[in-house]
Amino acid sequence: DRMALVALEWLSARGLNVPDDVSVVGFDDVPEAAVSKPPLTTIAQPIAEIGRLAVRAILESDGPVSRHQLPVELIVRGSSGPPRA
Repeated sequence: DRMALVALEWLSARGLNVPDDVSVVGFDDVPEAAVSKPPLTTIAQPIAEIGRLAVRAILESDGPVSRHQLPVELIVRGSSGPPRA
């Protein structure tokens, strides 16, 4: 998200309109994403659960690598839209 927020500023400074000229999508859903101009479309991931699983993997490691797939959520806001016709 932080890079996407910088991209919003960069595009605006060059006269490009988000989302009319280009869509921008971030990843992580940082608090600033909801209040940026325009609000940033982003992918939210369960940070707390990722942290819990990582700590558990470190503390309970017995050798083999395990994989976990966690759900993510697309949060559509004002920085994305359909392409121009």
